[in-house]
Amino acid sequence: MRHILTLSVLLLAFCIGCPEPPAPPTTPEPPPVDATPVETDEAPAPVLEPPPAVEPPAPVVDPTPAVEPPAPVVEPAPAVEAPAPVVEPTPAVEPPAPVVEPTPAVEPPAPVVEPTPAVEPPAPVVEPAPAVEPPAPVVEPAPAVEAPAPVVEPAPAVEMAPVAAVAAFSGDVPLPPLDDLTVQIDLYIAAIARAMEGLDGSNNYTQDAANVVRDTSGLVLVVLAVGLADADSKYKQPAPHIIAAAHALIAAQNLEEGQAAFAALQAALTNTSDGTPLSWSDKMADLAPAMKALPNLSSAVKRITDTERKLNLVLDGNPQRAYPPLAALAVIAQGTIPNVVQTEKPDAVEEWKKACEEFRDAALKANAAAHLYAQVKAEGGEPDYSVYSVSIAALAESCDDCHRLFYPNAVGQTE
Repeated sequence: MRHILTLSVLLLAFCIGCPEPPAPPTTPEPPPVDATPVETDEAPAPVLEPPPAVEPPAPVVDPTPAVEPPAPVVEPAPAVEAPAPVVEPTPAVEPPAPVVEPTPAVEPPAPVVEPTPAVEPPAPVVEPAPAVEPPAPVVEPAPAVEAPAPVVEPAPAVEMAPVAAVAAFSGDVPLPPLDDLTVQIDLYIAAIARAMEGLDGSNNYTQDAANVVRDTSGLVLVVLAVGLADADSKYKQPAPHIIAAAHALIAAQNLEEGQAAFAALQAALTNTSDGTPLSWSDKMADLAPAMKALPNLSSAVKRITDTERKLNLVLDGNPQRAYPPLAALAVIAQGTIPNVVQTEKPDAVEEWKKACEEFRDAALKANAAAHLYAQVKAEGGEPDYSVYSVSIAALAESCDDCHRLFYPNAVGQTE
């Protein structure tokens, strides 16, 4: 329609611009050409009056083609569609998804965690603890071992005749077998002799002789028990002289004094002349070195008898490594009862006495248990190791009980 109108306008303009009026015959001819659009006939009428007004439509024709350029502008819209493919890179992001797959690779460490269950096996190891419970019932035999304490009464002595028969007493004080105490005196003398030899050339005698003082203090209390025992023995008569020489050795301030005192100690071993009367009520040794003598003895015994196999080896090879130290523990505990004044609680006289006696009795039971084990074995029986091991554990517990009351910082220091 637009082209038809344009063509009509051009024809009108052509007609109007024609300078020769005689062309009327030609004018009628155009109408037949324009006969189809009736409206075109009406339009020319108003247009004839202002011919110049028709000229503006001519420029209007120019904008029409100008409108056509925007049509190509629409073509860039498809160009916009090109970015749509850019969306396709999003799938390119999908490759990182495989990168996430390494996370499953972390799962292998999870199996590594499985070893932790492997730690659980130790838990079953705790089960042996219940195995220790059987010894609890075994404590029942312990009362049988208690026989040494009540051995003061002849009747109980019959319960452990083989062991009680060799036990000793000092008045109302129960003692271990005198043979064990006698051997321990010999062991102490030998140990002190070795220590003195090692002091040759010492530049600080009082410090280097600490073990001499410790062992000599223990010796004094063992000799005291032998000297006060009801039964006779080779060291009963020399006991006062041995103790006097031992005191001099403990007090020595240099090597020369120490060597002289040790020579006097060796000579006193056979001195059977009358000496100063002895008493359990007298403080015969300082508490500090005497207390050091206890763990020195107990730890040595514990190391060589902490399994049944070890106990068998000791009793078969050299039983004197077990009996005498346990015997010495008992009499050292008894001999330190007067030392309450040197404790941290000097007024706790009864408590200290009770603690010393309890430790003494525990040592007596351990000594008796070792003898009983060896005796049953020698008679072809099957000795019960738990009886011995329980007595050793009770000895350590008695030591801690005393520490809890008098030396809390030393609890657990039984060696």
